[in-house]
Amino acid sequence: MSSSRTTLLVVFVALTVGCGAFALWLFALPPALEQARDAEPLQPPLEPPEERWIEVPVTYPLAPLADALEQSVPDVLMDQAEPRRHPADANLRYQLTATRGALALGMEDSMLVLQTEVAYRAAVRYDTRWGRLGTATCGTAAAPAVADVQVRTPVSLTSDWSLDPQLQIDHVRPAPDSERCRVNVLGLERDVTDLLLTLVRASVEAELPAVEEVLREVPVRSAAADAWEELTEARPIGPDLSIVLQPRDVQYRPGPASTETAEHLHGTFLVRAAPQLSWGVQPTNTADTLPPLRRAADTFEGAEEVEVAVQVQYAELAHRLQQELQGTSFAWRERTVEVAGVHLSGIGQGRLLLSLQLQGAVTGAVHLVGTPVWDAEAERLRIPDLDVQVDSPQRWVRVAGQTARRFLRPTLRHRVHAALEEVPVREALVATYELDLPLAAQARLSGHFGPPRPVALVAATDGIELRALLPLRVQVEPASPNSR
Repeated sequence: MSSSRTTLLVVFVALTVGCGAFALWLFALPPALEQARDAEPLQPPLEPPEERWIEVPVTYPLAPLADALEQSVPDVLMDQAEPRRHPADANLRYQLTATRGALALGMEDSMLVLQTEVAYRAAVRYDTRWGRLGTATCGTAAAPAVADVQVRTPVSLTSDWSLDPQLQIDHVRPAPDSERCRVNVLGLERDVTDLLLTLVRASVEAELPAVEEVLREVPVRSAAADAWEELTEARPIGPDLSIVLQPRDVQYRPGPASTETAEHLHGTFLVRAAPQLSWGVQPTNTADTLPPLRRAADTFEGAEEVEVAVQVQYAELAHRLQQELQGTSFAWRERTVEVAGVHLSGIGQGRLLLSLQLQGAVTGAVHLVGTPVWDAEAERLRIPDLDVQVDSPQRWVRVAGQTARRFLRPTLRHRVHAALEEVPVREALVATYELDLPLAAQARLSGHFGPPRPVALVAATDGIELRALLPLRVQVEPASPNSR
């Protein structure tokens, strides 16, 4: 009888100690994990993303600029009613009226071109010390003589974001169907058309400063500052996903116009940026205000992809996992165990700690450790080596842990991996996003980017950090009439 009681007592004590050890293991964080927090990481932190140059083509409509020029350039360029001596021929006296037609702006190659027709009529005579030798009338009010006028300037911008026009007259010449002006001098016919056109040319040159002033007032800086501010702000682009482009510097390269878009001003801004994608929290912008503008080399081209930093916060990932796992129950030794909570943290060495709070047949926290990786083929975030952590100098704790590993690991790993499948990290990292933002000066910033292509991943202290290559296309173009 005494022997039976002793045996029962031993069994009772063993069960009590074993269950206590199991419960203690469930609540306690294994010593190795505590040590790992301060250990030198096996996977060093990822380097900051390499800054790359992004091409931003710009298309600006010339129609508003042409309207402004119409307001600044007078219709009548010259109205000389009193006879004057021509500066190139002392014997030629002239009276001249010159009126411009509509102004037309366009792009040819990388030049801004202003064209118009000038209608003129003149009365000319040749006076010498021997008397008047000949007179002529060139053009009438009903049928004036006509000159084609073209003015050009390279499209260049100053460091303070203003157009820097350098207008030069390309030509002032008779229109193809305009009659030339000829004077009969002592029976000889003399063509004075070119002499009259030098006067028309001078009247055009007199208006060039006013034209240049209008060009300098084009609101390039306000549009650029508006676009820069838009590029520096963090923007939601998907479920719980935000992006900030973080521009650092900008250069400008004039662009040739195609025949289909000759009525628009063209150029390309090259923006040096280090974009950042953040899942769960809004990324912080560290970009400065609009920098001075520099001229880019004609052969300088931007990258087709930019390297981006992608951050997945543990708190957000744990929240999503808890949504998938909380209330999940499974059988253990014909009894029910339920997941009551989820906690994630980084523990160094590129690993993360996943703690599941259990209730029911087993109460406490089970600690799982693993190294997250990006499965490029499946386009999924995975933790292939996720395992129940058992590490203690106390044998009875290791025995209890091994029991939990044998019975809980298969089910927990399956449930966690199934939950990871539902967390929309994949959707955030394989989607293409559109950008469409109104800017100043009747323009809009549009484009698209993605999908990101992860190239490196590490479990950091406060979240999973990825580096990805992001195809990015951004452009500035005229705003549609209905976009305002």
